[in-house]
Amino acid sequence: LPAVCARMAADAHRHFNEAHAAMARCTPRAMRPARLMGASYNALLHRLERRGWARHDPVHVPKWQKLLIALRYAL
Repeated sequence: LPAVCARMAADAHRHFNEAHAAMARCTPRAMRPARLMGASYNALLHRLERRGWARHDPVHVPKWQKLLIALRYAL
């Protein structure tokens, strides 16, 4: 299972990069919700990778990090 999860994470990183490149071609205001959502899911993916794939306890992004993400993309 960890090997499969690692491959899926690599795919997710590639998709995040492709989405970021696509959003760069659009107006920032129109992409604000998409950037916010992408940054939130990217933070979650990084936490999953740091925790490791063998554990099954839930992973979350702390409120302080969510607030920083919101502030970054709200302005």
